[in-house]
This record gives sequence, structure tokens and C-alpha cells, in this order.
Amino acid sequence: MISDCQSAVSTVWIVGSSIVYWAETRAKVRKMQNLLYDPKEVRVYWDGVRGMKWDALMFNLQRDLAVYDFPEPDVLIIHLGSNDLASWNTDELIGRMKADIQKVTEMFPLTQLVFSEILARRVWRGLSLECGEAKRQRINQEVGQYVTEIGGVVMPHENILHQNVTLYIKDGVHMNDFGNDILLDDIMNCLSSILAESTNDTEEDSMETEDEVILSSTDLDIFYTLPLREVNKDIEGNYPQQKENNNDYDFEIEFKTNGNLGDDSEEEGTVMLNLDQVCDEKPVKGKKTQQGQKTKSTKKKKGKT
Repeated sequence: MISDCQSAVSTVWIVGSSIVYWAETRAKVRKMQNLLYDPKEVRVYWDGVRGMKWDALMFNLQRDLAVYDFPEPDVLIIHLGSNDLASWNTDELIGRMKADIQKVTEMFPLTQLVFSEILARRVWRGLSLECGEAKRQRINQEVGQYVTEIGGVVMPHENILHQNVTLYIKDGVHMNDFGNDILLDDIMNCLSSILAESTNDTEEDSMETEDEVILSSTDLDIFYTLPLREVNKDIEGNYPQQKENNNDYDFEIEFKTNGNLGDDSEEEGTVMLNLDQVCDEKPVKGKKTQQGQKTKSTKKKKGKT
């Protein structure tokens, strides 16, 4: 999950092999290296290394921090592994990928990890098309499932198919402009979803906060000596008109009398109060009042803070 304490600007890293390198190159040509985001809100850092294999992942991440001075990422997209299919046993490669992904989450505990699935291609160097495709699909399935289980996100590429010859250059490995445009769309759609969810969480947190407050002895006398509905009486002894929505009140107070009404009965419930109904006596939080009673209050804030 993205932490709003890390930075006012969301930082995105996109790390991987030549697939990332050529995607960044295409983004530069289209003048959208920052993926159309306002740099005051989101900054995208690319680190695509041609020929990069999975073994280089941890070194490159440490280099990005220490040498390139990238700020710690809020979102880390990893696109890597296609160059390892011919040289690794599939089970061993999956195990290595899972182990390194776990290290990444320990290195960046506040970062939203994204596993970008290995792309389909028309040529697998050292493997037949059928074998390469089978290994690719198994790795995507098992590593993707693991990433999801630890709270990460999987980025699929459903529109990049090896059967579509119009996506690739002559080598059958790398994509042309059309293919890279589809990949960029996948990246932007994934990022949009992640950043929008983070924004919604932040807005919800700003709308409502819950605090523990200590009622003064005067406040408690009101609760303990009057039935629940009497608390909202006005000075003239009349009941205020019922408000249609709890959001119209400033405070919601939950309480339990525990038999303090003069008999053995117990009464509990919720009292809705406006600021002008709250007692002026405000004891310091953490100190015991005369009766040492505590209650929970939820203050509803209107709008962003």
C-alpha cells in the first residue's frame, strides 16, 4: 500500500530488461516519458537494461538508490525473466523469482509491488515456440499467484499475442511501435488503478477520524441521570427536530450506563450531538476525571482536511 508519509509526490519505478528499455524509448518519442502524469503529482523513473537477467534484479535496485539516487518508490513495476527461460530449469527459476520478490518487499516495505507478466514472443532463443510459451505461462501463473498472496499486483498483457505478427520486429523477440504502444497502455492502466485506489483511501481517512475522549463529571452526570432521549433536549425542554442524516451532527457518542440510573438496569446507545451541545469543560486527554469514566467519540469531519 502506498504511504502518504513517503512523499507528496508518488514515485514510480519501472525496472526490467530490454522490454522496459524500448518501452521508455517509445514513450520519449511520444513525449510521454512521465506517462502523461503531472510531475508535481507523479514521477516515473525508468531503468531498462538490454539483456538483463533475473540475477541482476537486486543489484540494479540497490544501484538505483545508491548511485542513481532514485527516491524510494511508492510503486515498483518489475518486468523481467524472459531472458532466463532457456537457461534455467522452470522450477528453479520460479523459486528464485519468489525468493527475490520477498527480498524486494523487505527492502521496500511501504512500496506497492507490481509483477508485469512475461510477454509472449514469436521466437524464444534456445527454445521452441511451444516450449517457450509453456514455460512463460507457467511462470506467469505461479509467480503471479505468489505476488497476489503477499499483497502485490499482477499486470497482465492480454492484447500481446505471439500469433499477432504485426506487434513484432523481424527478430520475433522485440516489439515495434504498435506493440510498445499496447505495452504502455497496459502500464498506464495498471498505474491509474493503483494510484486512484490510494487517493480514495486517503480521502476516506481525511473524512472521518476516531478519537478517544474523556467526559467530564458534568457530562457524565447528564448521561447517568437522564434517559438517553433526554440528552438532546434544548433549554426550553423541547426535543429538537430529528435530523435525517447522521452527517448533520458533529459528534457521535457511544455510552453504557452500567446501572447508574438509580436501579439495577443498564442502558446503552448512541447520542448525536452538535458542537453547541457539548459541555465547555474540556479535561486534558489521558487524565482521569472525577468518576474516571471513558467513552468513545467519533468526530465526523465535513470535507477534506
